[in-house]
Amino acid sequence: MVEPCLEEGRADQNSPQSPCQRLYGDYQPTFKRSTDKYWWDWSSEFSPSGHQHQHHHHQNPHTHSHTHPHIILLTFVRRIVIVDLPIVLILVLLLLLILIIIIIIIIIIITIIIIIIVLSNNNSQSQLNAT
Repeated sequence: MVEPCLEEGRADQNSPQSPCQRLYGDYQPTFKRSTDKYWWDWSSEFSPSGHQHQHHHHQNPHTHSHTHPHIILLTFVRRIVIVDLPIVLILVLLLLLILIIIIIIIIIIITIIIIIIVLSNNNSQSQLNAT
C-alpha cells in the first residue's frame, strides 16, 4: 500500500513511518500522534490519575478540558479524510455505479412497457381490421 506514495524514491525524511506525507501535508504525523493520545489512550487522559502528567502535551493547561471535544473531533475528521479516503472514494464510486445501473434498468423497463403497449395497440388494430 505504501509503494504508490514513493515517487522517484522520495520518502519523507522527517517521519519514516509516513512516506505519504508529501501527499497529505503535515496531517499524517500529527494524526498518528493524536490517535495514540486521544483514541487509544483516552481513558488515562480523562482519569484523575493520568491527568497531571498529560499537561505538557497542551500549549495552555487552563483550556485543558475545553480542548478535548475539539481535538477529538479534529482527529475524527482527519481520520476520515486521511485514513479512510480511499475507502470512502470506493464507496462513493460504488454508489454511483449502483445508481447508474438502477437508472439504466428503469429506462429499460419503461422502454419495454412502451413497446408492449405499442405492440398490443397494433394487435388490437389488426384484430379490428380482420373482423
